Amino acid sequence: EFDKIGRLFLEGGDLVIKIDGLPFYGVTARDIKRLLDGEVVDVRETGGHSPIGTARPSMSGKGINFRIGERFYTVPKRNFHAVIMGEVRKAAVFAANA
Repeated sequence: EFDKIGRLFLEGGDLVIKIDGLPFYGVTARDIKRLLDGEVVDVRETGGHSPIGTARPSMSGKGINFRIGERFYTVPKRNFHAVIMGEVRKAAVFAANA
């Protein structure tokens, strides 16, 4: 079971991931296309240059998964795609509850 713990949205072409109570994280516009093509890409703290995690398509192909530090988050792929295509402004980010 998953709990909604944040949201993601586009800002200036980059993907911004906001997890409640944590800093903003991002995936560059260039890496969004690579992610959609099935590649693993870096997640960085906003303003930072060092990677803090990764983003990748799920094994099932139904989600986009983010590992930030030691934590794992997911977004349904259809919701992620709707944000990227500009159909919606933001999408919920979920974490598995322990």
